[in-house]
Amino acid sequence: METSPSAQGLISAGGGSPAPDSDVAALALAIDRGLDSELALRQAVCTCVRALKGRGLTPEAVLIIVKAAVRQAMPSTLTSQPIEARERLTSQAVRWCVEAYFRAD
Repeated sequence: METSPSAQGLISAGGGSPAPDSDVAALALAIDRGLDSELALRQAVCTCVRALKGRGLTPEAVLIIVKAAVRQAMPSTLTSQPIEARERLTSQAVRWCVEAYFRAD
C-alpha cells in the first residue's frame, strides 16, 4: 500500500512540531495504513506518546502532536467521508494518547 501524500508530508516535515521524526513517521504510517486494524493504530499512538513523554514533552504538547498527526496523515478515503468519521478517529487517538501518557509503568 502506498503512503498518502498527507502522510508523506507529515513524515518529511515532522508535523511542524518538536516531535522526533521517527516517532511521528511511525504514527503517520499507522494512521495511513492501519485503519483496518484498530489495535495497530492504538499501539502506534501509544508508542509515539511514550517516546514523546520520554523526551520530556508535556501532556499538552504530546496531545497537540498526536492530533496533528492524525489529522494530517488521514488517508483520502477517510477525508472524503462525513466529518463524524474523521472526528471519531481523532477522538479515539486523543483518548489513547491521554491513557498512554498517564499510564503507570
